[in-house]
Parts: sequence; C-alpha cells; structure tokens
Amino acid sequence: MRKTFIHGLLAGSLAGIAGIGYNYLYCHMLSVDFSQLVNPKALMISCILGTLLAAFGHHTFEIVVKKNADTWFNLIFVMLSFLSFLGPLHTHLASNIPSPSLFLGLTVP
Repeated sequence: MRKTFIHGLLAGSLAGIAGIGYNYLYCHMLSVDFSQLVNPKALMISCILGTLLAAFGHHTFEIVVKKNADTWFNLIFVMLSFLSFLGPLHTHLASNIPSPSLFLGLTVP
C-alpha cells in the first residue's frame, strides 16, 4: 500500500511539473495571460490529489477485484479520463478575459 501511494505522489509531482511547464509555454507562445485563472500552486495540488486518488482507487481494486484488477482499473480510469474532458469544454469565462477560445487548449491537457 505504501509503495502505491509513493508512486502516486511521485506521478502527481511529475505531472504537476509538466503541467506548470505546459502552462508557461502555452501562455508564452500564444501571448495570452490566464494567470488570473490558472495558478501554479493550484495546478500542482490538483495533479497530486488526482494521482493520489487514482492510487487509492488502484489499491482498492487490487483488494476488491483480485482477478484482473489492473485491467478493470485501467478500463474505468480511461473512461473517467475521457469524461473529464467535458468540464473544460463547457467552461464559460467572464467577458473581461481576452481570448476565451484559447483557454480550452490550456485546460484540456
């Protein structure tokens, strides 16, 4: 169990670093500023919490569904990942934020 959560914490940290890097490059290359909406600290915390939640789910699947636990977890994880795209696609920004169409490219990954 400890190993699973350490891997979740490590994966979340790496995902957070990659997310912050993507945020910086996206905003820099497209000359947009979403700093009012996307904060690096919140991005890092959400990545870590998301992967810890996934690690907890994987650990639970290993206990409850002993046979083919990895297969079932991965199948459900992929479905939930695709469903998570719906949130950013239905986000409406305030009218004072410039280039709201570019916001989707930042939030979907």
